[in-house]
Amino acid sequence: MLAELLVALLVLGLLIDVADNVIRPGRAMAQVEAKGRVWFYRRFLLGGWMMVFIAFLAVVDSSDLTFGSLGLAWSGGGVGGRTLPGAVIIAWVLTALALGALVRNGIRARRMVLAGASSPARDRAAAAYPRTPRERRLAAAVAVTAGITEEVVHRGLFLAAGVLFLDLPLAVAAAAGIALFAAGHLYQGAQGVYSAAFLGAVFTGVTLLSGSLLPAIVLHVVFDLIAFFLIPPPPLRPEPSQPSPETQSAPAPVATAPETHSTAAVAPEAQPTLTNAKAHLVTAQAEPALAQADRTGASSIVPSATAQPTPAGPTDPGGRHTGDDAEAKPAHPTLTASKDAQPEPSPAIVPIVPGPTPPITFPTIRRPAPGA
Repeated sequence: MLAELLVALLVLGLLIDVADNVIRPGRAMAQVEAKGRVWFYRRFLLGGWMMVFIAFLAVVDSSDLTFGSLGLAWSGGGVGGRTLPGAVIIAWVLTALALGALVRNGIRARRMVLAGASSPARDRAAAAYPRTPRERRLAAAVAVTAGITEEVVHRGLFLAAGVLFLDLPLAVAAAAGIALFAAGHLYQGAQGVYSAAFLGAVFTGVTLLSGSLLPAIVLHVVFDLIAFFLIPPPPLRPEPSQPSPETQSAPAPVATAPETHSTAAVAPEAQPTLTNAKAHLVTAQAEPALAQADRTGASSIVPSATAQPTPAGPTDPGGRHTGDDAEAKPAHPTLTASKDAQPEPSPAIVPIVPGPTPPITFPTIRRPAPGA
């Protein structure tokens, strides 16, 4: 009774997986994209060997099922009992021909893919193909695991249970196993289902001819290795573009001005510093004049041309004074502002350019040499 329940549990689990692929197509590959191929490979390895463990428990519990009836024998096993004379040789010859066809088709598919061709079934399962050395090692383990575990369950346990537990004809039990095997590849689309059905029929045929699962296991493992490693993996779907954290946190660009001696284009917060620097410069330049005034007893220094008295004397046609009075000069040239001097025009502010805001630099202020 336990053996029947275990077989029913395996069939129910596979049917639930098939129904999930029908109701929510693309969910399996979406999980691979979200959780990664390493997670997918490890999950497959664990699930595959768990199915084999359940199958072996069913064999141990049942008086009808044996390891030989599952095809776990070199030859002469399976639910068909003893095979016809020469059937084992025919089965292995067919297996060798099938291996040659698999390798030839794999090489041709590789050339076509490198030339730019694509396969809808492979494109739908692009996320399941390995890309890194670690993933390739796990994919090799997956290929061997799938070849062993799926043949033990689909070509061994289900075929034997259908005939021995349900009294189904051998052809019906074989067709049911092939259909369940093909339905498990719904995530690859219609083309993947048709390919799996054809391969399942070939695997079932060599199993029934030889009375052993070994030819089917060899074919299955080689097919998966070719699919993983000989044929280049299909390109992954591009991920939706999202703004980078640098773009999200970058401050808004501001207008900057080129370096200049004028304070018109300097940032407002920098103007007090620049004004103080200029005040120190003026003070430093006035020091010689103050010292001279102390020595001569002068009480004040003429700050600008506007404070000077108008000299007397003749003038030229241009309004300039001539004679000795025309030679009068301020105490220090740097402290006199010309009436005709115009303020230095402010340079144009450069346009706003996206990117990080450059630091504000100040003009270098040089102290004049003594006696200048």
